[in-house]
Amino acid sequence: MSHPHLLGIGMMSGSSMDGLDLAAVRFETTEDHTGFELLACQTDPWSAEWLDRLRNLPEAPAALYAKTHSDFGHLCGMMLRRFLLTHDLKPDFVASHGHTVFHQPHKHFTAQIGCGQTMASYVNCPVVNNFRPRDIAQGGEGAPLVPFGELKLFADYSLFLNLGGIANLSILQRPGKQAWSLVSRLRKSPTHLACDICPVNQVLDTLAHRHNPELRYDPEGEIARSGELLPELLIQLEGLPFYAMLPPRSLGREWLDEDVWPLLNASRAPLPDLLHTWCEHVALRIADECQRQNLRNAEILTTGGGAHNHFLIERLQARLEPLSIRLVVPDRLQIEYKEALIFAYLGLCTLQGQPNVLHEATGARKASVLGAIHLPDRGLNAGGAWFW
Repeated sequence: MSHPHLLGIGMMSGSSMDGLDLAAVRFETTEDHTGFELLACQTDPWSAEWLDRLRNLPEAPAALYAKTHSDFGHLCGMMLRRFLLTHDLKPDFVASHGHTVFHQPHKHFTAQIGCGQTMASYVNCPVVNNFRPRDIAQGGEGAPLVPFGELKLFADYSLFLNLGGIANLSILQRPGKQAWSLVSRLRKSPTHLACDICPVNQVLDTLAHRHNPELRYDPEGEIARSGELLPELLIQLEGLPFYAMLPPRSLGREWLDEDVWPLLNASRAPLPDLLHTWCEHVALRIADECQRQNLRNAEILTTGGGAHNHFLIERLQARLEPLSIRLVVPDRLQIEYKEALIFAYLGLCTLQGQPNVLHEATGARKASVLGAIHLPDRGLNAGGAWFW
């Protein structure tokens, strides 16, 4: 490769809607290894106006959806430019996940807003976005995409758990390390496996805000800790058909609206009890998937906003104890910015023309080069070719 040292910006807007995560990452690439260094990270929270707009966008008219796609591109572009100026950064490229509004792979589509051409007008380097549709076109779920980066960048671990808006589990088998007999609906024992497990902060943050409108989340899970378990509701949640599906599988907000919120909204229990019960449900779902995949005697690198929820971590560790599985919670930057970091890496692979998805994890027929590239004016020579 002709560019062993490159500075990329990863941008991530997760389903928990806590804001735009930005991570500046220096990549060092050799023939068989890519190292990274996080240089600067920050989260710009969404305003109340934008939170309301994002939450209501799935029901919006087509014209408003199209305008929001453009407006969100401008908003992210302005946040990106401010981030670059604040930290005096001159990136070689930017990679943006966008914000997911629809995700229905069983109907062959997904949609993330944040117009790439619009964002590209704010920087003088390539912008990569729109990572998911090509995997769906190849028969995959379009998610999860992060396991590819986990495999390439975090060689010390084989198991990864993200406790974000949705809980995602990655099981990546490495030569010379512990092997597991994995269970997939596509192959009896795949080499790698990853899947969405259940919503986490999408539910917890909403319930905490209902409990106290001044809160965007439950600090350290203390409200949940103060509540009591609702056994009947827990039984209903555990019986949802999605949980019986073998991986590959992925979740969108649509499933939450159709299957989960009707159960929670029908309950007249105090909100602390709902928070407590949902934490127990998350712990049970993750432990059940670990048991189904025959995981034992292992460590799981645990990141995402839910890793700050001490009550949730305690309940999860208790459920994993019989399997001799231990949660490893890293430093704050990795907890909060691992996904933004990995999307920067996925964008780097796009620009290099390298496949950047574990198709075993998504269920696609083959690995593809995911992402659309939006070029800067300076990246074009007289003949119109890009000279990256």
